[in-house]
Amino acid sequence: MFRASMFSCALAIGLGGLFDAANPAVAVSPQGAAKVDPARDTSERGAVGVGDLVVARQDVALRFENKTVDHVQAGQVLRVLAISEDRYWVSRGLPGWVSAKSMIELEHAESFFESRIGRGGDSADYFARGAVRVAVGKAEEGVSDLRKAIEISGDRPGYLEQLGFAQLATREHQSASVTFSKAIQNDPKSASAWMGRGLFHYQAGRHQESYQDFYKAHQLVPDHAFPRKYLGVILHDRGQLVEARTQLEKAVKLDAFDAFSHKALGRLIFEQGDLPEALNEFSIALNLAPSDVEALTGRGVTRHAIGKELSGAAKDFQEALRLLDPAEHEAFLWSNLGQAQFELGDFTNARASLENAIRLDPKFAEARSHLAYLLAVQQPSVSDDLNEAKQHLRVVFAGQDAKTFWDYRALAAVNAAYGDFVRAARFQRLGEDSLKSHGPMRFVEASAETRKIYERKAKG
Repeated sequence: MFRASMFSCALAIGLGGLFDAANPAVAVSPQGAAKVDPARDTSERGAVGVGDLVVARQDVALRFENKTVDHVQAGQVLRVLAISEDRYWVSRGLPGWVSAKSMIELEHAESFFESRIGRGGDSADYFARGAVRVAVGKAEEGVSDLRKAIEISGDRPGYLEQLGFAQLATREHQSASVTFSKAIQNDPKSASAWMGRGLFHYQAGRHQESYQDFYKAHQLVPDHAFPRKYLGVILHDRGQLVEARTQLEKAVKLDAFDAFSHKALGRLIFEQGDLPEALNEFSIALNLAPSDVEALTGRGVTRHAIGKELSGAAKDFQEALRLLDPAEHEAFLWSNLGQAQFELGDFTNARASLENAIRLDPKFAEARSHLAYLLAVQQPSVSDDLNEAKQHLRVVFAGQDAKTFWDYRALAAVNAAYGDFVRAARFQRLGEDSLKSHGPMRFVEASAETRKIYERKAKG
């Protein structure tokens, strides 16, 4: 099962970078794109490779099939998703080609615009340097530059929106809300302003307001992938799975390189029970964003649910934990890692992982049930372990949550360890009933075999 906390939304570099992809895959490339090795050395001659961040030197149009699909302002940070001769395929939700000559590598962009400012630059140069500074982690300095640009030029279209995204990056949430609202007031047809305020509302947990703003942006620009993916996520959270899938599949079709959309679609498809397709979507997301903790978690959960890639599931959970700050380690991840390790026969590490999960979240019933089961079936003759298993199950069954297969399976195993096979068989059957209703289905056959063993022993 997914926890909501494992699927939060992240902000990076405004609309140009609302995904995090270290080495995007080029498996689904636009027509004419060359397959470029993302791992190649791009240091020589300032070469740019797939996955690199580049910055617009001046205002420029993105084009596809001889049509302009989007306009990018100087300073906009974009990730190279594919390369074809002297062009880069980039996206802010409306993907298209841009001339390589009109772009500069991110590492050189700040000094490039700084030199312009030193020669008496205008508001556009302050705006550009501000956007770049936000992208390289100098968010407060970036906000200062963006304010300077607005002070010089007034509320030029696009400036307020970029300031709003920068304010979200510096956690000035209320200021960002005011900025986006002002941008909407100045230009009600600014889709990016509606998107920005929608993102602010989403991060604040106001999903109804977020939905309204994203829907307005969608009405203004129906072919923009960004509002569609958030509409899909919100609809999913509401339980409207069919409508959510329609939005997310359209978002993926509009921008195949958006890792967030693939991850969100994978999460939804997992819930619908199509595990192979969910695995495919999470894998695509990780090709695009290898360090995405949520995509790693999603793929690990899916692999574990399928049951044929347990070592891969364990590696996914371990990598996700490695990427997380230790203070943010999720009990959910440790519990899932412990489950995979247990099935792989790594009982010592499984026990340690499940104990970590319980330490982080003492009320996490699923982790307690898995640990109780491990203690009951691996060392049933050790009274201390059985006593500990009983203590975990007392906590689990004292809770008000509906009991799961894992809970009943553990209770059955503890009773069996004490020789009470009548109770063991009864609890195992209750677990089976839950399993048939909620899955994972791969455990049904094994659970039935275990129950039959208990029943035979109960008859002597």
